[in-house]
Amino acid sequence: DSALPSVMDFPLQAAVVEALSNDESWNSGFISVYETLATDFLYGDPNNLVIFPDNHDMSRIFTQLGHDKDKWNMAMTLLLTTRGIPQVFYGTEILMGNEGSEDHGIIRSDFPGGWPSDNDKNAFTGHGLTDDERWAQQRVKGLLQLRKSHPLQFKGLLKHFAPENGVYTYIREANLDSASGADKSNTNQSDKILVILNKKPVDLPLSKYAEVLSTHQTLTRVSDGITFKTTDTLSLPAMSASVFIVQ
Repeated sequence: DSALPSVMDFPLQAAVVEALSNDESWNSGFISVYETLATDFLYGDPNNLVIFPDNHDMSRIFTQLGHDKDKWNMAMTLLLTTRGIPQVFYGTEILMGNEGSEDHGIIRSDFPGGWPSDNDKNAFTGHGLTDDERWAQQRVKGLLQLRKSHPLQFKGLLKHFAPENGVYTYIREANLDSASGADKSNTNQSDKILVILNKKPVDLPLSKYAEVLSTHQTLTRVSDGITFKTTDTLSLPAMSASVFIVQ
């Protein structure tokens, strides 16, 4: 009994990189994430684990995933919507990497901006950022804003479905049985958050998830605000990470 209220979830970090670096099969790909989360019964409180894509002692997640923007998006989407307390190392949100070097000085390179000499690139103001860096920064902001607007869901339950044909789906919902009286006044308490990660193009019938969607009518995609019915079939492109508010 360590008496620690929280620990760093290194197993999940490794599982995410493994899932996105390997092809899908019965024992590789998203199954590594699924099986890691399936062992949450080992923890006193899985929601209190610190989850992270990278840190100061390892290669940047963008580098770990081969500088692939789509894989970065899938990793960040997963780690900002699954159970636990997300920790984001500075620069991860603008695709900082350490290509060709494992030197910790390179991994811990200065964040661009904040000093008078940072004339060429300033990530605080957006000056000098590439289109990809701006997109990544906005993606992280959007996911964090979702967590802020739906606190009950991200403190609540996670229900996931076994990966199938390169598709991994899970839902976050409020645990109203344990919510405090103040929390129950939250107007978003009945919303659910649906996350779908897929490696190949797919036409996905939402009826597959009727177990968690049957009492709701619509899904609104966070990235573009497009609304779907919970009985629709979604056409999703390859290597996509889709987050929906279910109402």
